[in-house]
Amino acid sequence: MPGLKVILRFIGSLALKAGGNRIEFELPASTTLGKAASLVFKTYKLGSIEASENGATSGYVQIFLNRKVMPTNQILKEGDEISFLPPITGG
Repeated sequence: MPGLKVILRFIGSLALKAGGNRIEFELPASTTLGKAASLVFKTYKLGSIEASENGATSGYVQIFLNRKVMPTNQILKEGDEISFLPPITGG
């Protein structure tokens, strides 16, 4: 079964941990956004992640698909861009 290539965008501290802020990543066909997030976190050893329906994960990372918050059951397409945004703090 052919796979599909997506672009991963890591923001802030996640880019440091993943080794880059833009990475091409291959997934099995018919992968959902939530499953992709789990595979990415496992592959890049970013910790555990559990994607909720609204795209928030583990209470701290926000996931965007093509710069929009999408349901995690969204099936991915070739060339989609998945962005991972960690919490931003400041004061």
